[in-house]
Amino acid sequence: MPRLSRRQLLKTAAISTALSTVPAPLLAASREKLVVPPLIEVRRGRPIVLTMQETNYPLDGSHNVTVWGFNGNYLGPTIKIKSGSFAKLNYHNNLPQSVALSIQGLQASGELFGGAARVLKKGESWAPIVPIEQPAASCWYRSATLANSAYQTYRGLAGMWLIEDEQSLKANLPNKYGVDDIPLILQDMEFNNDGLQLFKQNQPHFVGNRLLVNGIEAPYLDVARGWIRLRLLNASLARAYDLRLDNDQEMLLIAQDLGFLPKAKSVKSLVLSPGERAEILVNMMKLTTYLSLAEVNVACTKNKKYVVLRR
Repeated sequence: MPRLSRRQLLKTAAISTALSTVPAPLLAASREKLVVPPLIEVRRGRPIVLTMQETNYPLDGSHNVTVWGFNGNYLGPTIKIKSGSFAKLNYHNNLPQSVALSIQGLQASGELFGGAARVLKKGESWAPIVPIEQPAASCWYRSATLANSAYQTYRGLAGMWLIEDEQSLKANLPNKYGVDDIPLILQDMEFNNDGLQLFKQNQPHFVGNRLLVNGIEAPYLDVARGWIRLRLLNASLARAYDLRLDNDQEMLLIAQDLGFLPKAKSVKSLVLSPGERAEILVNMMKLTTYLSLAEVNVACTKNKKYVVLRR
């Protein structure tokens, strides 16, 4: 497949779709629908309120347990903001621990977007105003607390931060959030028999034995015909993944950490290391069963396949 410009990306959109059955062993983990994080779209100076707090959520699919997140949800809302505007942030820490937050990929001075030096103790708030002055990109926010960032991110202090600009808004790309423009936050985890998250603090490189996507294991997604845009974030602590489609179908890679590529690139696999982001377009006419990840981290179990998303 030749490389396409962004204006050409959707000219070959599908007219119809076909759905076949996913192999039974791969479906055993979950029959739950993908949860799309709430969207906060910043317009006319609307404040971005992010309250860190405990909440209840069945991470293992059956036990309702205490997890961390923002605004009453596991994980944080997706923030969407246009370049050239100001992000009026309102952070509130209602967690039992002190927390520092950072926005990875945002091009701003550290004292404005946080980082390890800006710690919020229990009950504290902070309201910085951050100018957004960079091209379109998929960023993410997470804990940056010294000696505790891995644990706090693992508990649920993570979310996506999307920057748009004039060029991205005019591009002929899927842009209906949650419909054909979908964020996928990947996390590997381990649970005890009661569904509580296990975390080995002294393990140099923590790895779990189950893969969650937006807080659900092997979710399914109902999508419209044609192309969809997936904004991928590897929020795992130590695992890298190799993303492939089940039928060896090509994907169009259109953006990575720093924003859009000069031209879309046709790929059959995509490696995501911890913290990395990527945007791909998938032709749902050709996708017959599921998107999968093969683990590529040599320190972990080799050749294990995880189902990321089914349809």
